[in-house]
Amino acid sequence: MPTGTLEDLLGRFGVEYPGGPEPTPALLAFMRGLGLSLDEAEDMKARSEATIKRRSEDARSDVERAAGRSKRGLTADLLRRGVLSSGEANTRYAEHSEDVGDRLGDIAMGEAEGIDAVRAAFEQASGGYRTRALEKVLGVEGEEDRRKATLAAQTQAFEREEASREEWWTKEQTANEDFLQAQIELMQKHGLF
Repeated sequence: MPTGTLEDLLGRFGVEYPGGPEPTPALLAFMRGLGLSLDEAEDMKARSEATIKRRSEDARSDVERAAGRSKRGLTADLLRRGVLSSGEANTRYAEHSEDVGDRLGDIAMGEAEGIDAVRAAFEQASGGYRTRALEKVLGVEGEEDRRKATLAAQTQAFEREEASREEWWTKEQTANEDFLQAQIELMQKHGLF
């Protein structure tokens, strides 16, 4: 399991998502946990496939062993009756071979179907992990976007409030200066200054 960047971790699930959100420790831990679950599913798939193959091989050995015994019994019966080189012998050997072939074919089909089922189950689990990983990353990215938007709105509101205070202060200063100037002019007019 890769322990690198978020892109590496997502790549493990077959997801390419360049420029994703800033990975938090919680997000990385979640992704690594999903990766471990995917590793377990891969191990289970490999074990199941090996079990199916082993059982199929055992079944083939059993069929071949039983076929050998059956053929020996068939041959002994044909010899006892003195028809070993007859049309009946050829027919019975052909039917015997056909039966063995059918049983071996059934085993091969069962093996293929079992392995396909195991692989389909793994793909379903893998898809579930991929979906969970992507949903988590998108959720974190959405939360990150909301935080950025909230911060931008707060910053903008603070800047507007600051501009409003400056404007008020400037108006207040101008009003005070105008008032003082008017007072000085009034005092000068009345000769008090």
